[in-house]
Amino acid sequence: MSVTGDDHWAGMAAVELAAGKDKDSWATSRAVLSIRTPADPATAPRIRGYTIADYTWERARVLIYTSFPDSSMAVNTAIVTWVAQDCRLLPPDPSDAAPAVKAVGAVDTVVKREAPK
Repeated sequence: MSVTGDDHWAGMAAVELAAGKDKDSWATSRAVLSIRTPADPATAPRIRGYTIADYTWERARVLIYTSFPDSSMAVNTAIVTWVAQDCRLLPPDPSDAAPAVKAVGAVDTVVKREAPK
């Protein structure tokens, strides 16, 4: 979602994001950015895995672990909600004091996205 190009972000948001003020805030912020080329694999973050931290039939909290080219790592807390027979991402509330992304020292996931070493 964060690197969706200029020609596709509005369509992606229409089907992937849950409606509401947080989606509107995300769309307003995204409209002032321009992404015209794909992310460079040498500098782009890589998703390493995820953990379902909380789950109900209506929503889930997912911890998504990412690594960066400088060997740092982060965990992104994402909320998905059930809308119209599908899961949709609920963008973070911009007024929320808790950061959605935090630095971590290790990938601590249940589901890994890379081959074992």
